[in-house]
Amino acid sequence: NGLHFHLGSQIFDLSSYVLAIKEMVKLMKKIKDLEGIDTLNLNLGGGLGVKYLESDLPPSIENFVNLIVRLISGN
Repeated sequence: NGLHFHLGSQIFDLSSYVLAIKEMVKLMKKIKDLEGIDTLNLNLGGGLGVKYLESDLPPSIENFVNLIVRLISGN
């Protein structure tokens, strides 16, 4: 009852998640429209970058969660 994607690991730029989530939301709507099936779960695979080097600038969990909520809710 769900969909999953995996973007990779050590992801610093959230734009790849934006594109993937938008496409998955479209797919979820298409499945609902064509098959009448509600997709209850969306598993966001991959991993946010972590700070191994001083120059690494990983996104914050708060920004990531806010992005997900905004994209899923359509705002």
